[in-house]
Amino acid sequence: MLDAVKKKEPKGVLVDISMLDLLDSYAASVIIKTVKIIHLLGACSVLIGLKPEVASYLTQMNFDFSAIHTTKHINEGIEFLNNFN
Repeated sequence: MLDAVKKKEPKGVLVDISMLDLLDSYAASVIIKTVKIIHLLGACSVLIGLKPEVASYLTQMNFDFSAIHTTKHINEGIEFLNNFN
C-alpha cells in the first residue's frame, strides 16, 4: 500500500479496520506506523470502521487521533476525501 501511495500520490487513503475486533501490540503498531508514513508521504488517512475496543487500545498505545479522520462506513470516508482540500 505504501508503495502505491508513493507512486500515485493520492490526496488520501482509506484504511479499513472494520473487521478487527481486537488488536495485539504488533497489529496496533503496524496501524500506527502505516498512518504516520501515509501522512509523511503527503496524504491524509481515514480509518474506517473503528470499533470502541480498538480505539481504546490504540489510545493506550499513544495513537494520536487528532491527525486522522475516522468514519463508521466506507461511503463516509469516500465523501470526506472527495471534499478534502
